[in-house]
Amino acid sequence: MPYDLFISYSRRDNHDGHITQLVDRIKADFARFAHRDLVPFFDVSPEDGIKGMEDWRQKILRGLRESRLLLVCLSPTYLESEY
Repeated sequence: MPYDLFISYSRRDNHDGHITQLVDRIKADFARFAHRDLVPFFDVSPEDGIKGMEDWRQKILRGLRESRLLLVCLSPTYLESEY
């Protein structure tokens, strides 16, 4: 599945939903200008996200390969993360 946007972020930065709110805003703006829905790779929900470390690397690499753009939500916690 091709993605329009791959969102890379620290889960700690989304504790209060700040990254989710940013992605929702980007999706709304994109839909208004492009007249279609944005298809992001954003693993925020347990049912849609990455389950366990065994498939983490494969899903990330596949998502990156299949994405047109990369958005990195850079923060001190992002830089501190070992991943």
